[in-house]
Amino acid sequence: MAALPHDPDKMRIHVARRADDWEQFDEAVKREVDSLWANGTWELVNLPPGKKVTGAQMLCERKRSADGEVARYKGRYAVLGDTQTAMVDDNEVWAPVARHATLRALLGKCAGKGLTLCQLDVETAFLNGVMEEEVYVRQPMGYERGDPNKVCKLIKALYGLKQASRAWYKKLVEALEAGGYQVTCVDPCLFAGKVGGDIC
Repeated sequence: MAALPHDPDKMRIHVARRADDWEQFDEAVKREVDSLWANGTWELVNLPPGKKVTGAQMLCERKRSADGEVARYKGRYAVLGDTQTAMVDDNEVWAPVARHATLRALLGKCAGKGLTLCQLDVETAFLNGVMEEEVYVRQPMGYERGDPNKVCKLIKALYGLKQASRAWYKKLVEALEAGGYQVTCVDPCLFAGKVGGDIC
């Protein structure tokens, strides 16, 4: 099992259970599990013959504000990607990342032309990617629903999966193209389109 970088605010759930603020972590983990069920991330099934369960773990984190005080607690169920079997649990895993040159050019164009620049964050972005491969994980221990002997067949990607970035990119492309945007030839992460006659 891979070690987490040394950060006293990030830990595995078995460590969080010994912390003085376990109740807050427990609530955060319950919210995470509720969110995974509500998002349709998986379906409970019997493990098919010949299939294996890919490792997963619940991670807990204290999120701090600018003044260093704990602002909120976070739970995240993550797959142990190093337990995946290549060409069985994952096929293609490559996903593009915006080039620094593209970002600099875009910022320069916006500054030079006096254009408005907006930014947004897609919460739990990777959880929107749709799975193409059959991957099974155990239910989060201590937070099981239904038959605890059944496993979760992933419908959507989880953090830690080798193909999570690719699944998210494909979902993002689908959404942007449905909104009238097209990928540019200079960078697969730069899309252009028109909104009300304005180039975006």
